[in-house]
Amino acid sequence: MTNNEPVRVEDLYSEDAMFERLATLTGQKVANRDAFVTFANQKSAVVTKLLDDWVMGVAQVAYNIIQTAAPQVLFIHSRFIAEMPELLGRVIVAYQQMNPTSESEILFANRSVYEATLLGGAAGVTRKILDLDDVDLKFKH
Repeated sequence: MTNNEPVRVEDLYSEDAMFERLATLTGQKVANRDAFVTFANQKSAVVTKLLDDWVMGVAQVAYNIIQTAAPQVLFIHSRFIAEMPELLGRVIVAYQQMNPTSESEILFANRSVYEATLLGGAAGVTRKILDLDDVDLKFKH
């Protein structure tokens, strides 16, 4: 907590938060994910440290979710991982160091990473329009 205000994970590790943190550290504007990835590909110490922090933060969130819910699989939706696939392996390694005996698996939800928000919104609107808010839907593929 900062100033008795809760700190949200989104405030620390979302794309926008990471863009702002990198801009503050470098003194250069980071307008979008492409600009961030360009900085990351330059492998400067600043970006390396920032990504190390992101990896550890995501691993800690994964640890807490897995400890609380005990899922068989935890899917991570991250455009950073889509653009920098090596980050997934680093998150998994950091998680395994925190919880070496875990049976839960961490996977990257690659097929929907760019469409998850859109699909979730469409599903929500559809449920509302069809008055299905109280109906349990089961999807099979």
